[in-house]
Amino acid sequence: MFAVGYGFDPVKSASDAVLWALVAGAAGVASAMYTVFRLRKSSLAVTDEGLIVDRIKYRLHVRWADFEGVNPEKWMGLVRTEALVFRPGRFEPALSPGFQRRLIARGCDRVIRISVYDADWRTGPIGQRLLDTPVDVQDQPLRADP
Repeated sequence: MFAVGYGFDPVKSASDAVLWALVAGAAGVASAMYTVFRLRKSSLAVTDEGLIVDRIKYRLHVRWADFEGVNPEKWMGLVRTEALVFRPGRFEPALSPGFQRRLIARGCDRVIRISVYDADWRTGPIGQRLLDTPVDVQDQPLRADP
């Protein structure tokens, strides 16, 4: 007679759980390190004409007059961000035209995740400049609630 047992082995199950916890922890650390690396390789410049974002894969120039609104908070990896939305600006990709089309399809030519660069942007010079810009953003106020 031949029998195959699929019984519960608490020692093996505990060691598997520890192994998977280590794998998940390593993946989390790797994700956090990648997000920090990407954020460190980007910069934001504030000018009289608008904003200039330098990223690893592209550079974006947007004008204050092209401001359309503020997107609510979203997750970017492990970081929660808010985004400023502009009409499409001058977009300079660092890679191929096919890659440029993918970036534009994702909105990279008009969206700046502002809280990545300035966590207190609403009370700083960027928020003040946007408040002075004549646009209608009634459904997305720029001032923080008191």
